[in-house]
Amino acid sequence: MAIPDIATAKLQAPPEPKFFSPQKPSAEPPPVRLDVPEIQDPSAAFIRQEPAEQPPLDTPRRDYALSQDTCSSTSSVSGMDSGTVKKNLDNLQKQGTSEECREVITQTSQWLLQYPNESYVRNSLLKLVQSKATLDQQRQIIDQTTLWLSDNLEANNSFTLTEYLKLVISQGTLEQGQSAVSLTLKWLEQVQQDAPYVRRNCLKLAKDKATFETAQELLNQTYSWLSENLEGCDSYVMTAYLQLAIERGNAEQQQKAKEQAEIWLERADDSYVRAQYLKLLKIIG
Repeated sequence: MAIPDIATAKLQAPPEPKFFSPQKPSAEPPPVRLDVPEIQDPSAAFIRQEPAEQPPLDTPRRDYALSQDTCSSTSSVSGMDSGTVKKNLDNLQKQGTSEECREVITQTSQWLLQYPNESYVRNSLLKLVQSKATLDQQRQIIDQTTLWLSDNLEANNSFTLTEYLKLVISQGTLEQGQSAVSLTLKWLEQVQQDAPYVRRNCLKLAKDKATFETAQELLNQTYSWLSENLEGCDSYVMTAYLQLAIERGNAEQQQKAKEQAEIWLERADDSYVRAQYLKLLKIIG
C-alpha cells in the first residue's frame, strides 16, 4: 500500500532559522534594552553625564579649555573673589591674547581700588602688566601702586615690591623711578632689611632713574647693612651695589665699596663681582 503524501511531508527537514539565512547577510538581531543598571553600557552612562555644550570636532581640547577660561576672565572681574581674580591673571599670563590681557588689566586695576590690600592679586597683576600691557597701562599701574605704597608701606611684601621695581626699571619714567627708590629705601629701613630681591632691584633702579642724592642715600644704607651682613650677601646684590657705587657714588662711598668687595671676594670668587671690583679699582686709582 502506498504511503500518503502527508506522511512524507512530516519527515522533511525543518526550515533554517531566519537569522542564519544566507539570503540576508546584512540582517541584525533586534536591539535589546538593558534595564538593569549593573549591566548597562558604561560608556552610554558617561555620555549622558557630559555637559550639553561640546567643543567642535576640529578644536583641540587645550584651546577649548583656554577659550572657556578666557570667557570667565574677561566677562567681569568686579564680582569675583580674590582667588578667582588671581587665577585668571595667572592663566592670562600663560595663554591670554594681548587684547584679553589688556581688558582684564583695566578691570583688575579697578577691582584693586575696592580691595587694595589683596597683595597676591596685585603681585599677579604686576607680572602680567610687565609683559602684556600697553605703555600707558604700565605707567598707570606704576602710579596706582606708588600711591598705594605711600599709604600702606608696612602692609607690602617683598614679592609685590620686587615686581613693582622690575616694572619701574623697564617702563617707568625718571620721576616714577625716583619715587620708587625713595619708597623702597623706607621699606628696607622700616619693614625688612634682609630682602635680597628687593635690594638688588632697588640698586639697579637707582643707577638709572634716581637723583644723585637718593642714589647716594641708598649706597650709605646698603653699606651699613653690609657691615653686619656681608657673609650673607649674595653675588647679585654685591654686583648691583658695586655698579651703583661706580655710576653714582662719591669718592668715599667708592672706597668703602671697594673694601667690602675685597672681603667678600676672599670667600667667593664670583666673576661678575670681580669684574665690577676691577672697574672700581680703575676709577679709584
